Amino acid sequence: MRAMDTLQYVDIIAKEGSIRKAADRLNITSTALNRRILGLEDELGYPLFERTSGGVRLNTAGNCLSISAAARKVITIA
Repeated sequence: MRAMDTLQYVDIIAKEGSIRKAADRLNITSTALNRRILGLEDELGYPLFERTSGGVRLNTAGNCLSISAAARKVITIA
């Protein structure tokens, strides 16, 4: 699993508020995207999203991961 791709997927899911909408945007199936995120959550040992019937949103852990991924991008560019 490419970590940077997966972190970008987390960001896109958060922006879309839906795994299905994010999967459509990424041109992959929602099942594949969900499995990738569940794999990351399993690897980290905690969930990144609050899942509701209306969609998903980052929880505290997800926000921290998203912020650190954005910081890594800035550091890499500089």
